Parts: sequence; structure tokens; C-alpha cells
Amino acid sequence: MATKKTETRKRPGGRLIASWKQKVLSQEGTNEELAERFNELAKDHDYHVTAEKIAEWKQSPGKEKARRGQNRTPEGEAFAVLRDLVRLLGKEQVKRLVDGL
Repeated sequence: MATKKTETRKRPGGRLIASWKQKVLSQEGTNEELAERFNELAKDHDYHVTAEKIAEWKQSPGKEKARRGQNRTPEGEAFAVLRDLVRLLGKEQVKRLVDGL
């Protein structure tokens, strides 16, 4: 006699969760609103996050940000600082600043 299997949902994979996370964190709103949007995306997979978890995600650096500073030479660091200066001051201001040295 065959028995009926109860339907169990598998937890979604890390890449799927990461894509939801990226999509939600790129939007504006309170942690509660973002948690609600995330849970709407994840409802079919029986996955849930809280506003506290959203706040935790916002505070922690992403993998790309954490990896970016590793294995840098001093010259590479100088280029990164110069690039940041150009973003902040503008190309012409940085040229004047460097020429004045």
C-alpha cells in the first residue's frame, strides 16, 4: 500500500537569496518595508526575513567591497585614492591640485 508524501519545500539556494537581497537592498525604504518586499519575493519558497536582518545586511560590507582591498600594492592604493578624489572633486580640480604640488 502506497503512502502519501507530505509536501516539503526545499530552502532556496544561496544565489537565489542573494539575488533577492540585491534587488531589495537597491531600493529605498525602511527596514520594515524592505523586509516586506523581500518576503513577498520569497513567499513561494517559504523563506522569511525580519527587519532586524535587513538592518544587519545594510551594515555588513558585501563580499565585493570586502574583497576589493585585498592584495593591493602601495601603487594600487594610490590609484584608488586618486580615483576617489576625482569622484569627489572632479577631474579639473584634481588636475589643479596635482599641478600645484
